[in-house]
Amino acid sequence: MHAPDTDLRLGINPFGLLLMTVDGAGIRKAMRQRFRKLAPFREWVGLLPESPRLATLQSTARWIASEADRVGSPVATPGKPRLFAQRLLLSLIVECLSEASPSESELVQDLSLAQVRRAEDWINANLSEVIGVDEVSSATGVGVRSLQLSFNRVHGCPPQEFIINRRLDEARQQLLVATHEATVTSIATGLGFFELGRFAQPYRRRFAESPSATRARSLGPRMSSET
Repeated sequence: MHAPDTDLRLGINPFGLLLMTVDGAGIRKAMRQRFRKLAPFREWVGLLPESPRLATLQSTARWIASEADRVGSPVATPGKPRLFAQRLLLSLIVECLSEASPSESELVQDLSLAQVRRAEDWINANLSEVIGVDEVSSATGVGVRSLQLSFNRVHGCPPQEFIINRRLDEARQQLLVATHEATVTSIATGLGFFELGRFAQPYRRRFAESPSATRARSLGPRMSSET
């Protein structure tokens, strides 16, 4: 990672480089939510240690970069899928930074069930929006780490996984009442799944069938009744 407000120096020997920029204001806002003390940006250089989260960040950055140049990719053109991809990248960066400096992270408290339910209600009302755990934190006035701790206690998963599961549930409901014009892709991208494979795999794990099978099974009885 190369920190903002510092010089980028490169060697003269041949090398491969994937250079991506992210919204600095978004990073600053998310970092202030998670850290009691925010280190100067120049100290971010080389901060991230090797970890599974860093590996996920690296693979996701490579995938987004390749999709941005692929003709026909939802990420290649302005729109909600690109915004969701950018939001995922920002979240992964902040998670890696939070993991690298846990002693400076926010104070953690165990939330009441009522506070968790309020967070759930806000998530359910914003499933089709570009949201992550930081947006849930801002909307509910609860710290990110506190949300993560309490969602793991109540639901057995962190808030981001809860959001994905609720989006999968909503996608299933839409597929079960889908018209001929509503495709699997349009439903998936409308709920934040900017790549069909990243939607179909967890959908199959959760419901033991593919999204297209759900849609076909739903359309079948209605097609028969229309003939």
